[in-house]
Amino acid sequence: MRKNLILALFTAAAVTLLAPQSFAVDLGVDDFSETLSGSEIYTSRVITPDNLDPGGTVFCFGGAPGCFPSSPFDLFGITNRDVLFDVADDSNSTFLPDSFGIVAFDYPDGDFFAVEDLENDDNPGGTGTATWTFDVSGHNNLSMSLDLAAIGNFDTGDDFKITAVIDGGTPQVLYDIQHTKKFYDVTMAGGTTYDTYFTDFYDGDEFDAFCPLGPGVGNCTPGTYNVGGVDVDLDFHSRDFDLDGLVEEATLNDPALGVRAYEVTNVNGTFDEQQLEGYADPLAVNAVGGDANGDGLVNGADFLILQRNPDRAAELLLWDINFGTVGPAPVQLNNDFQTIAVPITDTGSVLTLTYEAAQNGGKEVFTMDNLLITGDVFPLGGVGAVPEPTSVTLFGLGLVLAPLALRRRA
Repeated sequence: MRKNLILALFTAAAVTLLAPQSFAVDLGVDDFSETLSGSEIYTSRVITPDNLDPGGTVFCFGGAPGCFPSSPFDLFGITNRDVLFDVADDSNSTFLPDSFGIVAFDYPDGDFFAVEDLENDDNPGGTGTATWTFDVSGHNNLSMSLDLAAIGNFDTGDDFKITAVIDGGTPQVLYDIQHTKKFYDVTMAGGTTYDTYFTDFYDGDEFDAFCPLGPGVGNCTPGTYNVGGVDVDLDFHSRDFDLDGLVEEATLNDPALGVRAYEVTNVNGTFDEQQLEGYADPLAVNAVGGDANGDGLVNGADFLILQRNPDRAAELLLWDINFGTVGPAPVQLNNDFQTIAVPITDTGSVLTLTYEAAQNGGKEVFTMDNLLITGDVFPLGGVGAVPEPTSVTLFGLGLVLAPLALRRRA
């Protein structure tokens, strides 16, 4: 009996300690280099629309690639921080009070993939895609990681999704990125935290309401106007003379009485052409519709939030559909790149990733970088030889057998 026990323990220890261990390897890499750096690992990559002109033509004012020919402030594709002011964070370099941007001048990875306002004459549908294929044959426990960042006030319809398919099988949504209803703030590279940012005077709806004929026409003619009892020179002026240069708007730190100022002063005088906008409606990764408080649970607490907020009444339908859903809390994005990893549940030979983007509106920037696909490889099964036991393995085996040997000798 004792001999059988010793043999069983020895066998179990040998199987446990000497069995080959799997280890992860990189199967797919895309660091979005404008020119291939040699670190990329993929079978194919197709970006549509492709604004990375191989002939060297660029349409962005900053001289970087990625902008549309007819709209140099609209962006989709591989680019760098020189592309647009909205993308660059200059708070620790050339513009210390910068309150809007993602990529600082000392960003170590250089190029990245960015999106800002996809709808224009070159791309009237307002969508874009990117597709990769990777060879994942002979590996399992696949996973993907991606660095993500976003800044601005996103809207319904601003959607970004990455889906995986292996060998033409069932699609798996890896990243489902949509806007959420909340206030937030951003910390710039210079160290200052902001819950507001400057943007152009009037958003689209305001401009249509106040200046229906466009700037320079009617009440929107440049000139001197009395605003709040003071004569000021304005590029164009609202017909609402009760505006007085200020409009109440909630912010993260002042949700009830936040204000935004319309006036900006420069060497030429005071102009009514910029506004402070409160940071709101950030993007979140894998948020569940109806999860109003963002805790990963769709329950009664969310119903109360939605019921008490008329602006969110449309979300009640999603709440009803997803009631009882339990999952991890969504990851809220901001202007600091976050590495987010997700498992890929299937295995096979060819992995196809599809990135779908739909976004319309300026001052809304979504970026991604350092796409990585990993998978486990086993030394057995034709992949490699059985490894020799290490000193740690032999020491562990000795700890298992020594007490038995001593007991028998006694």
